[in-house]
Amino acid sequence: MTHKEKAEQLLHQQYHCSQALFGAFAKDFGLDLKTAFKISTCFGGGMRQGGTCGCITASLLVLGMALGFYDSQDREKKYTEIKRRMSLLNVLRTRWEETFIAAIFWGKIFQNRMKWRSSVRKV
Repeated sequence: MTHKEKAEQLLHQQYHCSQALFGAFAKDFGLDLKTAFKISTCFGGGMRQGGTCGCITASLLVLGMALGFYDSQDREKKYTEIKRRMSLLNVLRTRWEETFIAAIFWGKIFQNRMKWRSSVRKV
């Protein structure tokens, strides 16, 4: 099963998006699902503040687990992590904007189509 399939399965089981995404990678980092769910549980629903989707925060958790630094004196690794984080956030932001703009575009087309259908039925 791919990470995507696992995340989708967990979403269907009513886990937060952050839990589903981080849980899909749990085994890769030697974590059991319970631990992964507990680590990522507070990131669901944009941390209940509505700002940043739990998928974004879980993506950063995965990046940190995979490539993060742990020695505060290792400046090179620290700056490499910052560059990777910013790169990931830029990719996610671009994809989000493209998806969001597309959703607005298709939503407006759908709304206009529904208005057109209702006006045709009245005639």
